[in-house]
Amino acid sequence: MKRLIALLGLVIAGVVLAVVLSGARADPPSTARFDVIFDDARGLVAGQLVKIAGAQAGTIDNVVVTPDFKARIEASVESRFMPFHQDATCTIRPEGLIAENYLACDPGTSGSPPLTGTTPTVPVSHTTEPVSLLDLFNTFDLSTRERLMVLLDE
Repeated sequence: MKRLIALLGLVIAGVVLAVVLSGARADPPSTARFDVIFDDARGLVAGQLVKIAGAQAGTIDNVVVTPDFKARIEASVESRFMPFHQDATCTIRPEGLIAENYLACDPGTSGSPPLTGTTPTVPVSHTTEPVSLLDLFNTFDLSTRERLMVLLDE
């Protein structure tokens, strides 16, 4: 009788363990693709991060030049961060002072209609780019100083 109870307890423990382990093996999250148009890619390359509300949401898949010489950033994020709405915004942000950049996006408000098309695209009018330190230093080159002096003299 004691053996039967011990065997029954062992079977129940095995079933509970199997249920717990099958729940732990969750499928990887599905992804959705979207594009963002920028005037300048500012050093973004495939493989860099996409963050939404500060959380790592996906990665940049590709960076291509459009026919009108803009930068199209093709990115994939977890489906739970979709859909992007017409008031969605994206910006390029630095990871640190001299580190690589990442794409930070706000998918917009649920009151705004979702972006349509085969690949939802955030337009260039809803994007911003950071001012890099190099850009700031370049404002002080000789030709810029001379032009500024002429402007101030006039």
